[in-house]
Amino acid sequence: MPVIKNTRLLFLFFSMALVIRVHAAPIIEWQPEQLSFRQPSGTVINVAVTVTFSQEADTLDSRLTGGLDAWLSVQPAMLNDVQAGQTIQLTLMGIVPSHAASGIHRGVLQIRAGVAQGNLAKPLPIAITIVEGSGDGLPPDPGEEGKLTLMGIDSDGDGLRDDIQRYIYLTYPDQTNVQNALRQLSLTFQKALNPEREAGTGRTIANEMSLDVKCLSYFVDDDEEFYEMGMKHKAEILNTYDRTRQYLTFDRELSGGIFPGSSLPYAERYKHCGFEIQDH
Repeated sequence: MPVIKNTRLLFLFFSMALVIRVHAAPIIEWQPEQLSFRQPSGTVINVAVTVTFSQEADTLDSRLTGGLDAWLSVQPAMLNDVQAGQTIQLTLMGIVPSHAASGIHRGVLQIRAGVAQGNLAKPLPIAITIVEGSGDGLPPDPGEEGKLTLMGIDSDGDGLRDDIQRYIYLTYPDQTNVQNALRQLSLTFQKALNPEREAGTGRTIANEMSLDVKCLSYFVDDDEEFYEMGMKHKAEILNTYDRTRQYLTFDRELSGGIFPGSSLPYAERYKHCGFEIQDH
């Protein structure tokens, strides 16, 4: 009977291997490794993180703990047919209640693989510091936290990085048209820095940026002042090594390109502005 015994052992070995394969949880890596930011009460949260998996999985789900799930959700909530080495972006979305207590609210973002498998390794720690409004209608200064990713922090959900929004409106407090023109230019800059930008779109973005500059120039008569304004603004946009490197990647796409720019005379450059112009 030794053959039957060995056959049983062989069957048991493969059964155990199958169980291990089915129930093994893929190791995950987060970027950033921990999430921490400031958020005024009553404002929109829209923050993205990425997660990379070491092996494939059929169905996974994401969830928040620590009470953050009361006013935040994760999109996508379900992850299907995850492949080994795949990186997926998850977005935390929601509105901080106006009555939310000031202070640090902590929780974690977990990836679950069903009841049998439980939570996967390495949940993402989250710390959200709820602050009262600044009183000037601007989002709070994101500080160093706003430099951790290419796209920064946009706590009020208006599409513009908080640090750039604050820079524009605090540097040019009484120049509404300049504020709006710099905002328009900044949003185009962000397209160039977006890591998810579609390949080959550089020249289209560069032409749009050229028209934004023409719009801005309509409100600044002095050439030296205009040049200085542009250099300072660009320095604020590219205020980290990663952002500068990303911009250089975008700039290399433009090599040898010819851009139509604007054929409008100076007096009509306001037509390139995508906002209602105030009397100036």
